[in-house]
Amino acid sequence: DAAAGADAGAIRIYSGADQSYVVYRGSTPGGRLGASVAGIGDVSGDGRRDIVIGMPGWSNGAGRVLIGSVDVLNVQNPVHVLRVSDGYAGEVLGSSVAGGGDATGDGVNDIVAGAPGNAGGALHLISGSTGLTERVYNGEGGGFGFAVAMESGGKLAGAGNPGSNRVAYIWQFDATRPGTFNTFGA
Repeated sequence: DAAAGADAGAIRIYSGADQSYVVYRGSTPGGRLGASVAGIGDVSGDGRRDIVIGMPGWSNGAGRVLIGSVDVLNVQNPVHVLRVSDGYAGEVLGSSVAGGGDATGDGVNDIVAGAPGNAGGALHLISGSTGLTERVYNGEGGGFGFAVAMESGGKLAGAGNPGSNRVAYIWQFDATRPGTFNTFGA
């Protein structure tokens, strides 16, 4: 979008009913809104599915993750941003995003977001109910967090640089001890 500047980014949201769409545009030059997008279930409690949108170029590469409720009938503002989680300088938080599982044990689906730009790369576990980073999982190789996955039951996965010693990790949420995870590396 020329009005927002180069690489501001945008996403198109399509209606399943009639294939019409609305566009949600980034407003930060270089922010790269929509570099990653995922469905996360209903975290807002309004009965509609919500989304998480990565914006890894925000604030000179700190990155930002937006948690929003979608309204395809609102052409002017189709995404109502519910919560925002910001990264740290150079992290490029939001390069990858995933959601769909309750990893914190509070009954609300959570989000995992990749931040491959910091020293060893990292995954942020972000609470779907508060938007706050609950935990950061640090990688051992550059680029860790360029790909993330999450499934119901709170299982998180992150991948890193194929040239590093450990390129994939899986964290399994321990339902008997909320906030506790077992780590497996490969």
